[in-house]
Amino acid sequence: MAIASHLADQPSRYPKSTSTRVGLVDASLNADQALLHDLGDVVPGLQELVDLHRTANPTKDEVRDFFWFSPRHGYDILPGLRRHRDWSTLRRRTTLAALASIHRSFDFVVADSDADFEGESETGSIDIEDRNLLARELARNADLVVLTARAGITGLSRALQNLRELAELDIETERILLVILGAPRSTRHRSELARTILRLFDETVPSHSLPIPVMVPLRRDLEPFIHDGTPPPRSAFGSITAAVSERLQQVEPRDSRPSFQTAPIAIIPGHLGRTA
Repeated sequence: MAIASHLADQPSRYPKSTSTRVGLVDASLNADQALLHDLGDVVPGLQELVDLHRTANPTKDEVRDFFWFSPRHGYDILPGLRRHRDWSTLRRRTTLAALASIHRSFDFVVADSDADFEGESETGSIDIEDRNLLARELARNADLVVLTARAGITGLSRALQNLRELAELDIETERILLVILGAPRSTRHRSELARTILRLFDETVPSHSLPIPVMVPLRRDLEPFIHDGTPPPRSAFGSITAAVSERLQQVEPRDSRPSFQTAPIAIIPGHLGRTA
């Protein structure tokens, strides 16, 4: 929410456009952006947009019709899956086509996805790769991946596991922004935590180097904003949005033509193939 609101205030990358169009895609298997933004309904949403690409190649305006504009936040929202199990209705070819359409329909696209990037090569299961299709493809094609983690033993352990999986997806570490939530307020303790994370990452993935993570202290006064569906104060996430802007200026943008497309997969003799 904070990142999408911040990008909505940026100038449009299209000279003739009077405002910046930002699309927030709820790509999580347990979608909750419709609830957090108090949309009132979840139809149409991601499933309907994917279904449209079975038989049509929609225009930008037709794609935007599936998004819900939030005047309080200043961006458009695409509601996600209504049930966790509905991932099984998303066919690979039409899902990738829908992601490509979203990419070309907005100035900026922000996606809320799961941190589960395992695929067939890691698990031997095509079903698992299909379940994680949204997270894998969005991470591969993102200019910047913002990975959030809780400060603490379990949070840092999961963050290191996610960072290793992102590296296995061939995502450059300069395109990864690690955000530690609930970080200590003491500058000395933050420095110690950052050094620990960088050292553990170097031991886990020695072939990559991780940029310094962003530390965000715990705030207990944000629940009323979430309850009312209003944007949180900018001061609450100023360090995150500032880091996002800085990193986006440092990295080279991905190709304007996204690689959301199905590619032929070589079939090993004696093995079963797969369909899109």
